Amino acid sequence: MAKGRVSHNRKKQKKLERKRRSEKKRTRDSTPATIQVTPKLAQKIGEAYDLIDDGRYDEADVLLNRLGKRYGRCPAVVEAQIDFYQTVENHQLTCDAAHRLAILMPRNPDARLMYAQESAFCGRVAIAIANYRLFLQNWPDHANARKAVKAIELCESECEARIERMGFSETGFELLILHEETLECLSSNQFEGAAEKCLQLLKRVPDCMPARNNLAIAYYQSGDAAKAIRVIEETCRLAPDNLFALATLGKFQFMNGELEAANIIADHIVVNPPTEPDPLAAAVEFLSFLGRDENVVVISEAAQDRRIVDPRCTGLLMHY
Repeated sequence: MAKGRVSHNRKKQKKLERKRRSEKKRTRDSTPATIQVTPKLAQKIGEAYDLIDDGRYDEADVLLNRLGKRYGRCPAVVEAQIDFYQTVENHQLTCDAAHRLAILMPRNPDARLMYAQESAFCGRVAIAIANYRLFLQNWPDHANARKAVKAIELCESECEARIERMGFSETGFELLILHEETLECLSSNQFEGAAEKCLQLLKRVPDCMPARNNLAIAYYQSGDAAKAIRVIEETCRLAPDNLFALATLGKFQFMNGELEAANIIADHIVVNPPTEPDPLAAAVEFLSFLGRDENVVVISEAAQDRRIVDPRCTGLLMHY
């Protein structure tokens, strides 16, 4: 009984602390565009925290998704989503929620810092650096200011390497942010926004093949298959060695029922397998769609032997 009482008191204390913290943040940071917490909503948020504390993650996920759809502009709801996504170690969804919270609470340093940190975890180093810099500019005396400076230092070398790989000019940092914002939109199913970002990037760098590939994917996911295929076919003509584009075209053909054309592309990829992580992931996914399991195994094992696999792709390759 004593153990159960201690556990109950601990949960009660955590609830009170969360409530005080949330009330303090709302008083300091809320804007007219945000939704305030009503007693009924506070009760629902409390239920979500109880489910998280009890380890009932599936139920917490369902409840928070429902609250998010209805009260997406309520900082307290978004904060609860962040706590949940952190608990289940889903950095992508944590990053998406932190981005929304930073928009809802622009005067909140913790929201900005969280967005920067989670962007770095998701590999979007330019966005991370930009938000760390904004954090330091607005809150130079914050307790975590030194950590932000250190984080920028850690991200800078990777950022510079990516700018060079992308072939961007002297405005490469801005262009890389635009590219990473595209990836951010794609990962959160904001396909129209992703297409917009791609078009902005292509206007400035017309020969940016990753932007063309992402544009095709955004169009396809938005439901415009014809436009997506036109873009990816043109990309294949402009860059016939771009195996990401080729695998994407094959996947689109397969999904449109053009099996013969898709298998011709698959034959080419099997003979000339990708040697870079992103094209490799696209090729393996495409071959798995066609049911060419032996090809998937051979290409994946060869890639691992040559150590060209990005650690973040390992789980994907094992899945296929």
